[in-house]
Amino acid sequence: MAAAARRSHVERAADVGTQAMSTAAMVQKVAQDTAERVAAETSARVSKQYEAAIAELTKTLDKNTKRALKSVRAAADVAQAANPVKGKKNKKK
Repeated sequence: MAAAARRSHVERAADVGTQAMSTAAMVQKVAQDTAERVAAETSARVSKQYEAAIAELTKTLDKNTKRALKSVRAAADVAQAANPVKGKKNKKK
């Protein structure tokens, strides 16, 4: 305690300043680490959501394409049944 009493106001202020700078650096490091972790977690979550959305879109497109092809085939079958293609007849003169 005697040593602390002998220190001047300037020395004590310098010690407090050093402590404040050390604390500020530690707070900045924790904040940066937290920001990086949150950014990585958010990025991973968004990436998974994009993958799920793309998979769902692909599934829907496949289903709709199959449905459309079925409709086109059915329409072609109906058209062919109503107006069958006739072969060309050779006309002899």
